[in-house]
Amino acid sequence: MNSEIDFFKGFTRENDIFDRFKFYESLMKVIKNSPEKNLVFSLDDRWGQGKTSFVKMMAGDIKANHNSEFNVIYFDAYENDYYSDPFIPIVAEFHSLFSDPSSALTTYKDSFLSVAKRVGAAALIGTLKAVITTSTASLIDGAKLVDSVADSVKNTSENLSDSLESYVEKKIISAKEEKQDILAFRETLSNIHVESQKKTVFIIDELDRAKPDFSLDLLEKIKHLFSVEGVIFILVMNRGQFEKSIEKRYGGIDSKTYLNKFINYFISLPKTRNSDILYHDTFTKPTIYKYIQQIPEAKKLFDYGSVFHIGLSHLIEINNCSLREAERCISLMNLFSDSTGKLNYNKHYATALIIMIFLKVYDSTLYEKFISQQTSSIDILKELNLDVEPPSTASYEVIHVLMKNLIEFHHLTRRDFDGKTDEIAKKYPDLHNNNTYPTNPFLYLKEGLENFTSN
Repeated sequence: MNSEIDFFKGFTRENDIFDRFKFYESLMKVIKNSPEKNLVFSLDDRWGQGKTSFVKMMAGDIKANHNSEFNVIYFDAYENDYYSDPFIPIVAEFHSLFSDPSSALTTYKDSFLSVAKRVGAAALIGTLKAVITTSTASLIDGAKLVDSVADSVKNTSENLSDSLESYVEKKIISAKEEKQDILAFRETLSNIHVESQKKTVFIIDELDRAKPDFSLDLLEKIKHLFSVEGVIFILVMNRGQFEKSIEKRYGGIDSKTYLNKFINYFISLPKTRNSDILYHDTFTKPTIYKYIQQIPEAKKLFDYGSVFHIGLSHLIEINNCSLREAERCISLMNLFSDSTGKLNYNKHYATALIIMIFLKVYDSTLYEKFISQQTSSIDILKELNLDVEPPSTASYEVIHVLMKNLIEFHHLTRRDFDGKTDEIAKKYPDLHNNNTYPTNPFLYLKEGLENFTSN
């Protein structure tokens, strides 16, 4: 919903709604002063938690305010995974540093490209990813592959066996030369740091969204080819998702141990949860609360600090959902806005609406069971993490109790009311205060949500 914001402008008031500039400063302090010659960080978090926004702001701030000390490269792995091998797009990003007319590194441009071509050729045919034409069963020469992908093979072997034998013989003879090329490549790459006295911060975003083979090949090439003095990689990923890709590719491997071989530090974006806030602290707000507060569409629908604002924030947080899921809930809330574009419901209907919309986004199957009363209130409260003690923050405590009471009330039947109206009125004083069978707010709102119509 905030796609119009240019995060590459850095940590502005508009961009940095979670106050993560201090975290960025601490990270840069480590990058600047670490005695380790090369560093690889993993910025690990689930999808939709603001990782991309943060690293774009980071790239923007480095470029604007730390250009004398750092080069910075932002690379989207997902947008580049159409390459069969990540070596080429990564090299292209480094080559851009040599090609900058204002840089003192332009003298290295030709030598870097020359050695990169040789290393790239070896990398592309170094495994049985070598290109084999089905019609002639021949192998494309590595140098030709780099200089002109469209070039056809000049000398066709009589059969696949001869081609493979010839290929293996060539690789054995050229092995030493390829090692020297790799050393020359790494040395040339390290000249970025040595000659300019600037470290290069290379941010690789969306690593877990890119094709698994591309991402894993990229990780391994960082380790073996790009891990040189003065180059710092920040890999943006969901570690759990990435470990599944490792296990799928390599079988029963210990994915955590494997990943630790490539990454020095795993870090996560700081978040403020409701449980972190003292009862009497009325100024500090949870991260998700602050995020919803900044969404333009949310501002149109409800007021700051309203039942809608607090209720949605609470359910998103206690169920460990993402910022994206908050946005989806807000999209559905538009169904119930009035002619002015606002949501005008009392606290009971407002809370019921939040519960229903959250369930619809969070787990549509659970929503169906809930709305049709196919499960118990105990099960629903447990599924939504509302079966625990309410939070200590006053406003959240009130909404937590109201949500719990509404869900329990929804599961009461006519039989439950027979002869027990006084008892029910005492237990749920805000929901039932007369002798008639009450209107169920969930059933009242149900048609609007399911049919995309407002009541």
